Amino acid sequence: MKRKFALLLLGAMVIQLLAGCAAPATTPAPEPTQAPSVTEPTAVPEPQPVLKIGVSVSQTGATANLGSNLKDGYAFWMDRVNELGGIQVGDKKYLVELVYYDDASDAETSVKLTEKLITDDEVSFLFGPFGSGTTNATSAVGEKYEVLTFASMANANSIYERGFKYTFGILPLAGTQARPGLELAKAKGLKTVAIVTPDDLWPRTVAEGAKKLAEGMGLEVVYFQAYPKGANDLSSMISQMKALAPDALVGTGYEAECILMTRQMKELKFNADVVVFSGATTYFDFIKSVGVDSNGILGLDWWTKEASWSGGIFGDAATYAKDFQAEFGYEPRYVSAAASAAGEILRLALEAAGTTETEAVKQALLNLDAEIFFGKFNFDETGANTAGSAMGTQIVWSDAANYKFFLVWPLAVQLQEPLFPKPFWGDLK
Repeated sequence: MKRKFALLLLGAMVIQLLAGCAAPATTPAPEPTQAPSVTEPTAVPEPQPVLKIGVSVSQTGATANLGSNLKDGYAFWMDRVNELGGIQVGDKKYLVELVYYDDASDAETSVKLTEKLITDDEVSFLFGPFGSGTTNATSAVGEKYEVLTFASMANANSIYERGFKYTFGILPLAGTQARPGLELAKAKGLKTVAIVTPDDLWPRTVAEGAKKLAEGMGLEVVYFQAYPKGANDLSSMISQMKALAPDALVGTGYEAECILMTRQMKELKFNADVVVFSGATTYFDFIKSVGVDSNGILGLDWWTKEASWSGGIFGDAATYAKDFQAEFGYEPRYVSAAASAAGEILRLALEAAGTTETEAVKQALLNLDAEIFFGKFNFDETGANTAGSAMGTQIVWSDAANYKFFLVWPLAVQLQEPLFPKPFWGDLK
């Protein structure tokens, strides 16, 4: 047994020895691998450039209602431009950013805010405030810094008689505004006219222009009177006019004065065959305040949705009005439309110039000959729009609860025969 175990042990040792003398096993070489790929960093697109435009406009104070209408018109243009991807300027497309401040219906405040917009906010262009008086002051700031001002609601002739180079007006000159009403009076065979105005820059400019136009047409101006802006009693002046019995009356007051004049003319039983209030169809609360007493009054509008003008990003006048009402919930009058038109004129000038550089944009404006939804535009060297004209829009009540505006003058754009003579206050026929 022992011998057998020894033999077995000896055999195992021999096997181990032989195994130890065998060639060592080789480990297979690893398969060659490719060098790791390098991922190029994703290019980050440059942010779209932004064009900053400054707006000092009344949101509180005496002209807050109209200032809000103006602001809505600016905002409507900005929204539409940005929805379309911006303004093409050379090889870049700019988004628009409007920087707003409330000037509280105060010219001195608006001047300070305009300077802030230029020096602190570094805006490239300015959209004007409401009113010729305020714009007269703020545009001087733009002139000082050589920043273009687009004056939407400022067409007093004197603004464009100062030799300024950086103010461009959207509305034709105020001195021409009364033309439709006076032409209607002349066409109806009337002979005499009374003209009354608040003693303020814009309405007085309209009134003085009306006097010049009337005399040029052969109408006799039997009464011309300025009264304090914001007057709360016009009865003495109305009594004087009643004694003279003019065939036509042109009043250039703001909303409150139009309301006051209507009420006191009714109380004093004074009427005329043609009654023209320059802002009657512009001021939203006028008709609401006087109701059917507004029947037959002629307003002097720079724009109306019934006009046939067309062009630009808004299409025609009717489409602009429809789209604006859908966004803001009220029908636009010329205040909002003029604000949107200011944006459109800037857009056209930028595209033509191919740069945002001020002098090139200014030259593009001086070369501009265009029609958009608001009307025709051509600027003279003073920055005044010489291509547009006002229209006579009459308020006509069909019954005690319903009224419409009708474009009645000039004949070239007339959509309905005017209601003539103007009915007595409150009468529907």
